[in-house]
Amino acid sequence: MAGAAVRSSAVPGSLLRSWSGSQLAVGFMVGTVLAYSLIPLLIAQLSVVSAPFLFGGFWRLGVALGAFVFLFVWFRPLLFRGLVWRAAVGLAGSWTLLLAVVDGFDYALFVWALNYVELSVAELLLGVWPMGFTLVTFVLFRRRGLGYRSGLAPALPCFLASFLGVALLLAAQTGGLVWAGRGWLPAMAGIGLGLGAAALTALGAVLFLWGALLAGRIPVGAWQGRPVSQVVLFGSALGFGLTGLVAAFINLGIGYGWGRSLAWPDWGWAVLGGFGLHAVGSLCLRQANLLSDHPGVNVLAYGNAPVALLWLALFVGVFVERVDYLVLGAVLIVGSNVLVNLREPRLLPWRGLGLGLLLLGAAVYLPVASPGPGSPLGLKQW
Repeated sequence: MAGAAVRSSAVPGSLLRSWSGSQLAVGFMVGTVLAYSLIPLLIAQLSVVSAPFLFGGFWRLGVALGAFVFLFVWFRPLLFRGLVWRAAVGLAGSWTLLLAVVDGFDYALFVWALNYVELSVAELLLGVWPMGFTLVTFVLFRRRGLGYRSGLAPALPCFLASFLGVALLLAAQTGGLVWAGRGWLPAMAGIGLGLGAAALTALGAVLFLWGALLAGRIPVGAWQGRPVSQVVLFGSALGFGLTGLVAAFINLGIGYGWGRSLAWPDWGWAVLGGFGLHAVGSLCLRQANLLSDHPGVNVLAYGNAPVALLWLALFVGVFVERVDYLVLGAVLIVGSNVLVNLREPRLLPWRGLGLGLLLLGAAVYLPVASPGPGSPLGLKQW
């Protein structure tokens, strides 16, 4: 009955099928890319590599705080309704919440990987998460009658092209795979941890299902005229905050049990980063999927990798062994984004954004007289 309640209410007038809804979906995805792409730059400024689970714990505390602030500001009436919390307690044993708690270890694994591979390489490994996230979301949306009027197949070539683009960006930095002369075996451990972080990030999509189940248990009269997509967003954000708290305490328990410590400025920035970057990016991602008509909107999330590399190159330094691979990978990612947006004529104003990012990246990465790895950008001459 919960699923039926959600399906029967999925059509009311809202931004779901309007012109502005499609444009807003892309706008929210741009917000996701900008927020997520700044995370590696923040981590580069902190001394957290020796305490990955402590970092992950404080990071998730910030994420949970961000989710509850969002709920307080935009969904205050629902947040303080007793029937909502009774419905949430009734779903507390759901397997979706368990998987979402596991998702809360993503950045602990990411920081752990930095003991074995460079930050830019770890970020590219993490950057493959959009495909898994989209597959999970697509299955859940089709089962629950939410969003997505078109199938996944039309956007699949663009997903594969973007995935290949990320692989090429990774190949462009082969010189960074073996870090500090540790050898290939530790490097493989770092790659495994990076890909594990990507898999856990993709698991976060299961909260759409929990949000839909919660929406189905809340009487329609308590929705206050909100469309079903917004009630699902409320449920997803509530699950995001609750599981974030649980994951935070587990991470902290593992970290302190491991005998690690984290200095005040570092754990303070971890909380702030989880609040201002991860929570914002994730909530934008969820809103974009609930507004979009087709799953291809998630191809935009692959733009996170080249933009993150751009920030690192500008402010930290990135070693690039093959600039040609880097440019080709960036072209594949941006090109696939443009092709996806071509399916939506209403998104014309957004196409220039991807091309602009490509031109900006080219201006940074292609100086003919690049002096080499010791330069401010850390680029090897092509």
